[in-house]
Amino acid sequence: MESTNGSTRVCNFVCAVQVSAFLAGLFHSRLTKRVLIVAPKTVLARWTEELTLVGLKQKIGDYYGPNKEIRNEELRRTLKEEEGGVLLTTYDIVRINYKQIRGDSFNNDDGDEEGTSWNYVILDEGDRIKNPKTQRAQSLFEIPCAHRIVITRTPIQNNLKEMWAQYKFFCPDVLGDEEQFEMRYEMAILGGNDKNATAQEKHVGSKVAERAD
Repeated sequence: MESTNGSTRVCNFVCAVQVSAFLAGLFHSRLTKRVLIVAPKTVLARWTEELTLVGLKQKIGDYYGPNKEIRNEELRRTLKEEEGGVLLTTYDIVRINYKQIRGDSFNNDDGDEEGTSWNYVILDEGDRIKNPKTQRAQSLFEIPCAHRIVITRTPIQNNLKEMWAQYKFFCPDVLGDEEQFEMRYEMAILGGNDKNATAQEKHVGSKVAERAD
């Protein structure tokens, strides 16, 4: 039997294959131009392999190496050139360079969706933004994009607010702000899970959890 971490790697690998195929379809149909993939550095090579397998090798840009000039050129090429591309980077790089990654300095005004620089921002191991108050999470919230995807095996590790933080990134209107989430969902779910909960409280908590799923 695999460990939890092993299962996580398998799950994320399968998701990387699926997302890569999805992106290939979008690029080949000319439905997207610029994609930012944020992941731990240890798995970026896997993303390169999967994107290459689906025919996107020429569109891959690396924005995680030690050379700042090379990184900036890859960013410029992805954001500025007509064909766009898929930029691979890490959470730490985004945290430090989110103002550049926003793309404001490139004055990108070519009629993209919602006027944003990025069509898609994809987070691999997206549970790394489970605390929305960290600089890591805040930097990602600052990057405008039309569509967002979060890949994670563990949306909840310690408490329900971790799931809410990830929804805040990719679909912020679904669960409301933090206070609304607490009032509408968290209190009822926790109450229903309490060992002393009544049958009614358990029923309400179960129904609320279904709505939040």
